[in-house]
Amino acid sequence: MDKPIIPEDPISSTSDTLEEKSKKRAGELKASAAAAAPKAEHKNKQISISEQEKTALEAAIVEELNRTLAIVHTSSTYVLIEKDETEFVLDSRTSLLVLYENQVIHELSCENGKKITKSHVWLKSPNRRTFRNIVFNPMIAGHYEGNFNIWKGFAVKPIQGDCSLFWDHVENIVCNGRKPHYIYVRKWLAHLIQKPWIIATALVLRGKQGTGKGTFAHALGKLLGAHYAPLSTLDQILGRFNSHLKNAILIFADEAIWGGNKREVGALKALITEPKLFIEAKGKDGYWIDNFKHLIVSSNEDWAVHLDPDDRRFFVLDISADRKEDFEYFGKIQKQLENGGYEALMYDLLHEDLAEFDPKVMPENYAGFDMKLESASSIDRFVHTSLKEGCWDHANAGPSETLKDLPIDRFYDHYKTWCEREKQTVLRKEQVGKRLRALIPEMKTKRTPREENPTRPVIYIFPPIEECRISFEKFYKQSSEIWEWS
Repeated sequence: MDKPIIPEDPISSTSDTLEEKSKKRAGELKASAAAAAPKAEHKNKQISISEQEKTALEAAIVEELNRTLAIVHTSSTYVLIEKDETEFVLDSRTSLLVLYENQVIHELSCENGKKITKSHVWLKSPNRRTFRNIVFNPMIAGHYEGNFNIWKGFAVKPIQGDCSLFWDHVENIVCNGRKPHYIYVRKWLAHLIQKPWIIATALVLRGKQGTGKGTFAHALGKLLGAHYAPLSTLDQILGRFNSHLKNAILIFADEAIWGGNKREVGALKALITEPKLFIEAKGKDGYWIDNFKHLIVSSNEDWAVHLDPDDRRFFVLDISADRKEDFEYFGKIQKQLENGGYEALMYDLLHEDLAEFDPKVMPENYAGFDMKLESASSIDRFVHTSLKEGCWDHANAGPSETLKDLPIDRFYDHYKTWCEREKQTVLRKEQVGKRLRALIPEMKTKRTPREENPTRPVIYIFPPIEECRISFEKFYKQSSEIWEWS
C-alpha cells in the first residue's frame, strides 16, 4: 500500500510563506515611499524665483487682500474684514493668521521650513490698507483722509418719472388728508435725502395694522439700501450691542416702542438728538461714530411713545384706516414703485425745495396730545379735565364750584378725590402747587384777611378760564382743539 505523502516540516513551510509575504510587502512600501519622496521634497523645498518675480508676487497678494482687508485703529488696533459691500467686522491679527494659515506661498517660504502665507505678506507690506479711524459721513462718498467711511451712498439713482400713487398715499392715508402735515412730511423725507447729516425730529405713525405704515417706510428703505434698518424690538434699537445700527441712516421701529417704556425714554431721545453714537459688537471693543440716525416709529398702540408736555422731537401722525387691508390699492402702489417709481421718488426728494424748511418747526398738530397726557403726572391730567369741565370739583357726585378762587386745602381735596376715582398717584401738596404755577403762570396766591377767617388760609387766585386754557395750551404746545378731546 502506498504511503501517504506528508510534508517534511509543515510549520517551517508556513513560516517561510509568511516571511516571504512580509518581505514582499515591505519592499512595496519602500518603493512607494521612494517614489513619493521627490514629491514631498519638492513640496517643502523653496521654489527659487528672481527678486523681480518676488516683488510682483507680493504686490499681487497685497492687491488681492486689500479688496477686503484693512488695519484700523479705534480704541485698539484691529483687522477690518469686509464681508460684502456694506458689512464688515473687526477681528484680531491672530484670527487673520488662522484664516489664511492654509494658503502657503511656497515661492516666498524659507529654506528653514518657515511657511509664509498670504496674511504674512499683507501684514508686513507698506502698501496694505490702513485707516486711522472709522467714520460715518454721508457728506462724502467713500473712504477719505485715512478714514474708513461706512457711508456708501444711496441705492437708487434719481430719474424723473411717476410715483404719484405713493405721494397720494402719504397725503391721504399717512397724513390723513391734512395738507400742512403732508407738506411737513414730504419735506422731512426730502431733508433726509438731501441733508442726511442733520437730525432733529422723528416721525410717529400710529394706526391699525394693514393701513400702510410699512408701505410708507419700506419705500424709503429701498432708496437707502444698506443704510435702512427695519427693526422690531426695543432692544435692537437701544440695546448695548448695536453693531447692526452702524450702517443705518434711517431706523424703522415697527411695533418696537410704546410709551410705557419709561426706562428707555432718555436713550430714545439721545438717539434722535445726540451728535455721537457708540457702536459695540458683542465680545469686541466699541467705537464712536457721528450720529445721523433718523427714526420712524410705527405702532398700533394708543400710547406709542412717551411724550413730554413740551416735546418737540416727535411728530405724531394718526394714520387713516380708509385703505385698511385694501390689497388691490397697495398692489397698485407697489407696481408703480417697481416700474420706475423708486427712481422717480428719489428724483422728487432730491429736487424738493428746502429753502424755508426747518424740521424742528412742526405744524400745529392735535395728534399725540393724548400721549402727552398719558405720559404726564396726575396733576396735569386733573387740571386739563378741570379746565375742560369748567370747575374744580368735577369728581364729586354733584359738582358745583366753578373755576373761582379756592383755598389751597380745598383745591387739594378736589384733586385727591379725582385721583382716587381715576386710580391715579396722588402728589404731595407742595408738588401740586409747584406744577400749578408751571401750567398756569398767571395764578397767584394770597392769605385770607383775618377778619374774613381767623385761621387765614392761603388761597389760589386764578385768572379767567380762557386765560387758564391758553396758558395750558402754550405749556403743552397744543391748539384749542384739546378742549374738544374726549
